[in-house]
Amino acid sequence: MKTKKKTKRLYLSLFIFTIIVLSVLGFINITWGVDPFNFNFEKLLKILSPQSIRVQDTDIKVYFSPNGGCRRAIITEIDSAKKEILVAMYYFTNREIAQALVRARDRGVKIKVLLDESQTKEKFSKYRYLINRGINVHIDRRNGLMHNKFAIIDGFILITGSYNWTSSAEYKNRENLLIIKNKNLAQEYIAEFVKLWAKAYP
Repeated sequence: MKTKKKTKRLYLSLFIFTIIVLSVLGFINITWGVDPFNFNFEKLLKILSPQSIRVQDTDIKVYFSPNGGCRRAIITEIDSAKKEILVAMYYFTNREIAQALVRARDRGVKIKVLLDESQTKEKFSKYRYLINRGINVHIDRRNGLMHNKFAIIDGFILITGSYNWTSSAEYKNRENLLIIKNKNLAQEYIAEFVKLWAKAYP
């Protein structure tokens, strides 16, 4: 009788342990985009500790994709925004980043999003999603692409690189992302954003 009870407890313990392990692996996959059945700890450590560089008074963080933590880094910065977010993004289909912008708007952060005209027709574009949730969105309808991929947060945090805000950029493409904290550099991008915004329309 005691042996049966011990066996049942053992099976129950193994079952609970398996659930915990699968839950942790699932969390890693959702949060950092890492395949739980095809990763190593060196790769995970790189995601958790991105390459950081300090040039004089400038903090720079460097990320690469696929599965390099780019999306999580962008969301972290958006979730920390206090006053203003300006976004110029060629392709914007990522749901989690769009949701982060909505959370920021709900906190009272002023947001402007500039998109290429293609996003008005793209099936998975977050164009309508953002508009329907009160985000100020303009479309660049001029000849040629609005091919920029940058955002400025609170006037001093610049997010730029080849990385579009899409799932393909996160999971499939070989992209780069820079997060640079430098007010002077950010002001240059703000000036460019203001020029682009003035020639775009809702």
